[in-house]
Amino acid sequence: MKKYFSNIRTLAALLMAGAAFAACSSDENSIDQPADPTAPKTYTLTVNASKGANAATRALKLDGEKLVAKWAYGEELAVYKANDRFLCSEENKLGTISPVAGSISADGDKATFKGTLSGSVSVTNGDKLMLIYHPEAFNIDDFISQTGTLESASNLDHATASVTASVSGTDITIAETSVSFSNHMAMLKLTLQDYAGNKLNATQLKMTLPSPNGIPYDFTFSPTDATYTANGGDGVLYFALPSAEDIGIAEVSATITYTATVGTDTYVATKANGYPFKAGKYYAGTLTMKPIPQYTAPTAKTGLAYNGESQELVNAGSVTDGTMYYSLNGSDWSTTVPTGTNAGNYRVYYKIEGDANHADVDQQDLSVTIGKKTPTLTVSATSVTFTQSDGVGSTKEVEITYDGDSDIIFDYSDDRSDLGGIDTVSYGYDTTTKKLTITRESTENVNVIIKVGTRSTTNYSSVQKDISVKLEKYE
Repeated sequence: MKKYFSNIRTLAALLMAGAAFAACSSDENSIDQPADPTAPKTYTLTVNASKGANAATRALKLDGEKLVAKWAYGEELAVYKANDRFLCSEENKLGTISPVAGSISADGDKATFKGTLSGSVSVTNGDKLMLIYHPEAFNIDDFISQTGTLESASNLDHATASVTASVSGTDITIAETSVSFSNHMAMLKLTLQDYAGNKLNATQLKMTLPSPNGIPYDFTFSPTDATYTANGGDGVLYFALPSAEDIGIAEVSATITYTATVGTDTYVATKANGYPFKAGKYYAGTLTMKPIPQYTAPTAKTGLAYNGESQELVNAGSVTDGTMYYSLNGSDWSTTVPTGTNAGNYRVYYKIEGDANHADVDQQDLSVTIGKKTPTLTVSATSVTFTQSDGVGSTKEVEITYDGDSDIIFDYSDDRSDLGGIDTVSYGYDTTTKKLTITRESTENVNVIIKVGTRSTTNYSSVQKDISVKLEKYE
């Protein structure tokens, strides 16, 4: 169920005698005239601020069904010369104001803030000033690690208000009579439980949600035993979260995955109804989580090589309290271990569907390779000699066999470049008899190398052998 966070803090710029700043006076709202009239001025700002009803001690407090804000001593409002919170920086920061001792009302709703403002910029009539509560909570990364207590979440309570400076000489007042603070975070109270309703005291809770750039946000929270004691109950956690608008997530399309560590077990839950967290709102609910099944993941088989038969690609995994499924394309699933025949790289996907009391395990994948087979290439002779009595046109035969699926290819070279490139031998291969016939074409003394090989194919690698052919000078 949604509960709403009281997100309006009212700042009344009610300054003594109607002036926010007065120069050359002993009044607490005044400052001395600067020696250099063109330099940035120093102002003393005093404001009366209201933060919301039913507040008592610290920044945020549960009051029945509402989470209310209240002022506390030691808190600060940062003041910037800017008209947008994202434009605030150290360069345009004027200073901070804090509650005056004894000024916070008994209910924590009202306080008088006072402080000295200076900085490197001056304030002129009509300038916009940005008042920020918890300015350090600008960065979304600040939300990533929390302990799960209301106090730690309160430290990320981030609110802003824009006011207009009205300047007359050295007197500056705030044009607005009241200012509403806008919160830029949501508060979430989660009670963790299992499917049987038993509360879960997680030692880690990770919230994973998509982001516009495709890289998921992971908010990781690390509760302790003290967290649940402070929160007054088992399984109860509090978190501050950035609004959907601030992190650019479409509320209706985002799916949140929660992963909790409880002892040695891992529990998960998903919420497919979007990221509903809006700025300034308080949400509370129960998250029912299921443990993932105990399982042994499949492993890729190694040393596979093409043999013309179907081969299992992985060593089967195992699971209790669920069923393991396999796929070669990530969409067609089976409980049968996938197989492959041809050489190549395979991607094997697997996932687990838990039973009624256990969660599913998202799909994962393995890379598996069936290597090419090296064909067997056999030659009956690796050297052939044409003697002095073997004339041009005489032949020699070499038997060549192989078991690949490529045609045999041939090439040759000799050591007689001085012969002008004439063929010193010729050859031909008969695929029926498996014989290579080599014919002498030169009477000269020549050394020839005939290269015999196969091409690389889908399932077979290439292989090569050399036949040395010696031609003795014909006499």
